[in-house]
Amino acid sequence: MEFFEAKDVQAAVQLATKFQREGRYDWFRGQRQDWPLDPALARLADRPEELREAEKRLERFYLWLKKTPGLKELLRDPDAFCAVAQHYGIPTLYLDFTTDPGIAGFFAAENATRNAKARGCIYCLNSQELINDWNEIRECIKRLPELGLVKTDVPNLMRLEAQKGVFLHCPGNWERWSPSRPCRIYFPQTRRPSFPTRNHVYPNRKSQLELLLDQFFMADGFAGWEETVRKVIPEAHVFRIETPAKGYDPKFFVDGQLPIVRGWQQRTLRKWNIYVRESLKTTPRELVELDVKLRSDPATLREHVKYGVLRALQHDRELRKRVVRWVVRPETRLPQRFDRALDWLWNGLRLLPYTDDEIAEGIALCFALHRVGYGKRDCDAEENKRLASLCLADPQWVEMSSWEGSYSRGFVSSPDLLSAMRSDIRVWLRPKYKTYTNRAAYMLAVCFTPNHLFLYRKFAHLFATQIAATQVMNCDCRVAYFCPASLDKFGLP
Repeated sequence: MEFFEAKDVQAAVQLATKFQREGRYDWFRGQRQDWPLDPALARLADRPEELREAEKRLERFYLWLKKTPGLKELLRDPDAFCAVAQHYGIPTLYLDFTTDPGIAGFFAAENATRNAKARGCIYCLNSQELINDWNEIRECIKRLPELGLVKTDVPNLMRLEAQKGVFLHCPGNWERWSPSRPCRIYFPQTRRPSFPTRNHVYPNRKSQLELLLDQFFMADGFAGWEETVRKVIPEAHVFRIETPAKGYDPKFFVDGQLPIVRGWQQRTLRKWNIYVRESLKTTPRELVELDVKLRSDPATLREHVKYGVLRALQHDRELRKRVVRWVVRPETRLPQRFDRALDWLWNGLRLLPYTDDEIAEGIALCFALHRVGYGKRDCDAEENKRLASLCLADPQWVEMSSWEGSYSRGFVSSPDLLSAMRSDIRVWLRPKYKTYTNRAAYMLAVCFTPNHLFLYRKFAHLFATQIAATQVMNCDCRVAYFCPASLDKFGLP
């Protein structure tokens, strides 16, 4: 095993790059300290409670992939399954490496400190030499497990592609037995490299897979909360409010029945449950300029932005296949939060079967909400409702959730929501409740499954043009839904 010293992280990366060009090493890993190279799951071997929780998380993740439309393919490839889990912090027996020394340098110095005694480390590994030597040792020591070199292409896992990630499938303490131990390059951890930046390593844009993963990891964060509360506060009483199994309250409807609206059957929703394969290379980033005045009144701004986005989509019929950064002339730098919201909205809508007009209207509302100050950190729900009313008629605060337990909130115009309801709703309501059809809030209180209450295409129109934009503009939004077909519940917060 070789050891080298470098004056800083950039010199360490340059040295690792030199070794790569010479053919000495091909895999690299950066760490803030020279910790043992053990995979996360192996580190839990002597902590049985944490190990059981990690195994439960892997099981929950497996079941979620199995049930989520478009993601079952990941289960056919164990390497792809573990790669996604590993990249999102679920412990596995995989150890992250990269084929790019610069990426290793980023992770080794990401949290640089002024403490000159703090020493980062870049590990350099000859992957094939390691496997050859390990296999020879296993001929003598039969109880040693196999080591595996994992190079997997996971469609839509943008951060894996950006980080040029590869994995070593290994047990704990594998270095003890291997003669091909990684070379180590040490350096003072006093500065970060000038390239790559965090945005290169963790791309801002989100693929369809990553939008769905947001939902799983939000729900995963809630798992075990009841057990934790009982441990921390033994005297606490945990109450569960059970909702009607059918998703609506039977007492409000004739014979306690409200059938699913036509148009919500799986065969008709198939085109909405799509999963398009993309990569960073095949979806280049496009800069699209809009000549609008951000200080215009919300209605005028909304009108001009909608026209501009629609014309851009009509001018370039391939635009929806690319990542777009919307900018305002003359080169006005948009606030980071708003820029992020636009990226999120565009990538959430562009691959779904919405019309160009619907997408343009949704982006235009995003601009108008930004203009009035909607979604800032110092705005509570009431203030956001007041601001939303400057853009939407009688806005209704709504909450939506998916089957795994993730949720999000946004606003929608009450009159528009009522117009999207099934036309025969009065027929199904008991006589004394028929007046409820005049109030969106009342109807959301008695029925909170969208497939029983709304006409699908009209409801989808509201998602693209109103609900999606008000979600992504919320400052505390962690998950956003763009496709009504993925919803389990839709009602009052």
